[in-house]
Amino acid sequence: MKDDKQNIEEVLTNAKPPVRDDIVYVYAVAEGMQNGKMAREEFYKAYTPKMIDGKEWRAISWTTAASIVAVVNMVAEGKIPNKEFVKQEDISLDAFLSTPTGEFFV
Repeated sequence: MKDDKQNIEEVLTNAKPPVRDDIVYVYAVAEGMQNGKMAREEFYKAYTPKMIDGKEWRAISWTTAASIVAVVNMVAEGKIPNKEFVKQEDISLDAFLSTPTGEFFV
């Protein structure tokens, strides 16, 4: 079966057909000291399919692509290093959200 890509695609599509109305949930929690006191902040948001340039994109498609493009844009503009490993927590949320595709998440 590994050499029969057409058959694999058909089997997987029939087993789990594509979904058009998907939802991507983002949930994040940060805890730490703020002004000398222990603090906790939470973020929760649901992202649904979105029309972009006249085409409807599934939530998983546009959230994945927009995130990647936003980071590439930030590298191109020198807002994050273009070499070595960059940790997710080293990327400024405000800078990310200010990119053209980062704005989709606001």
